[in-house]
Amino acid sequence: MTDFVVNIYSEFKRTIKQTQCISEDTLLIAAISGGADSTAMLDLLVRLRNTDISYNLFATHFDHQLRPESSNEAQIVQNQCNLLGVELFIGSGDIAAESARQRRSEHDIARELRYKFFAQTALNLKEDLSSDKMPIIVTAHHFDDQVETVLMRLFRGSGLSGLSGIRSSFEWSEQPKVKVIRPLLEFRHEQLMEYCQRLQLEFVIDPSNADVNYPRNKVRHEIIPVIVDKIGSVALHGI
Repeated sequence: MTDFVVNIYSEFKRTIKQTQCISEDTLLIAAISGGADSTAMLDLLVRLRNTDISYNLFATHFDHQLRPESSNEAQIVQNQCNLLGVELFIGSGDIAAESARQRRSEHDIARELRYKFFAQTALNLKEDLSSDKMPIIVTAHHFDDQVETVLMRLFRGSGLSGLSGIRSSFEWSEQPKVKVIRPLLEFRHEQLMEYCQRLQLEFVIDPSNADVNYPRNKVRHEIIPVIVDKIGSVALHGI
């Protein structure tokens, strides 16, 4: 491994051990979209399991069926899981149809359905393995997501409580027996992208993430770079 990969893994391991969010025999379910962030996360979790902490690791992927290529992306995730020796569970849902039926945003419907699938998969695995520990869903939210979330809430006039950003861990309110953790909140997206590139890990690029007509993408691609240029990414960690 290159020094860069070793340093990323060392920082990831430090975060896990410092927060004590993963222990021996924990049941972990990694939520994998197929993008660089979650692909890097899965590789890091496999390395951690193989070298430092023994735990049960599975992966989940939810196909939102919003783009024609989504089924191909699910196959890419499957291929990556096969290479890493991680069993993958794939769910799907017609987000567009459900959004129209409920007259709610596709974003909200997508998040709701995929978390329900992740949680149900976790509970099924807990039962299958006769585990007495709370299953943990691991998501790949990172530092850039954190900054975007805080800025979006600020622009929408959120109060101080709303400016707290993305929580590093919580118990999902609809499934109190399932915990969600986010161990990548100290990492920049560009670091995770480079991690995948250095290890030649195949990942998916969602073209919709570049569309600045979406407010979050506008913040990501036009506002944050200006802030980083003016005050530096180190200063942003104070958010």
